[in-house]
Amino acid sequence: MPHRRPSPAMAVASLALFVSLGGSSYAAVQLSKNSVRSTHIKDGEVKRADLARNAVGAGQVADGSLLAADFKAGQLAAGPRGATGPQGPKGVANFVVRANAGTDGVTAKCQPGEIATGGGAHSFSGVIDGSAPVSDPLALFTTGMPSSLGYTPTAWSGHAVNDAGYGSADVTVWVVCATP
Repeated sequence: MPHRRPSPAMAVASLALFVSLGGSSYAAVQLSKNSVRSTHIKDGEVKRADLARNAVGAGQVADGSLLAADFKAGQLAAGPRGATGPQGPKGVANFVVRANAGTDGVTAKCQPGEIATGGGAHSFSGVIDGSAPVSDPLALFTTGMPSSLGYTPTAWSGHAVNDAGYGSADVTVWVVCATP
């Protein structure tokens, strides 16, 4: 029986089987010490993990190339103390809430030397129709432009009317006072 030549498909299949069974291999080369130079290494390819512990010392670091962020806290000596800056504004030392209750128009006042920084009013038996910081308790009841614009408030006034819109109603007013 004569020997038949394999078909091209059989040759390709046999080659694929041979390569897959053979796996991959590589040659390990032993380099001599100091045989790799910087010209052999692509820029940016040497990473921290590639360096031996303590491989870079002060002699290999260019003077002036490190930043403060490159050092741990406490490793750098502090510089001389700078000049003292100007004093800032005095802060508010104390807040206190003062209240007053009555009928119709009521004012809660701060003590002498305090300023009003906020406040409010409420009524269980009526409707609040005015609530504002004041320096003069009657300022709440003026019409038109108040004559005391630019004043420093020292009290809070509130006014209430009954649910019908007229007549008396109980009102409680509070003021937040601060000692500057």
